[in-house]
Amino acid sequence: MARIVKTCGSYSRSAEDLFADALHWRDLRQAMDGLAIYEGLPDAPVREGEDFEIVITWLGRLPGGSHRIRVARLDRDARSIVFAESNPSIPRWDHVLSITPLPEGGALWTDEVAIEAGLKTFLVSRFAAYMYRRRHRRRGAEGVSVLHEAHP
Repeated sequence: MARIVKTCGSYSRSAEDLFADALHWRDLRQAMDGLAIYEGLPDAPVREGEDFEIVITWLGRLPGGSHRIRVARLDRDARSIVFAESNPSIPRWDHVLSITPLPEGGALWTDEVAIEAGLKTFLVSRFAAYMYRRRHRRRGAEGVSVLHEAHP
């Protein structure tokens, strides 16, 4: 059974500025600094149709193995990116990143991830919630919320 983890960060920055950052893999590197090292991330901006494999090292020394990332859809007008990700331990990690302007100013950055990892799904979803919450805090979000859902 898949679990959905939805993490939202509210920012005082504009949706356009946040999305411009999200389009560069360096944002991921910076948001994960100190937790994970990604070998093999492109230096170029995110492009629809990209499909590549990276190697993750956790906490500077724990091997995480290979992880496949495919940029399934990039919609600049809607400020959204759909990633289809997987690795040998987690067959499904489908990630939708979207950034929307807030009526009072600023923006809401939402990461919604569908995770399937067999018997480990619950634990992996808890780690995902921690990881995305941490990313938002490192980016300077003023507020962060997390929602977990189970889906058949």
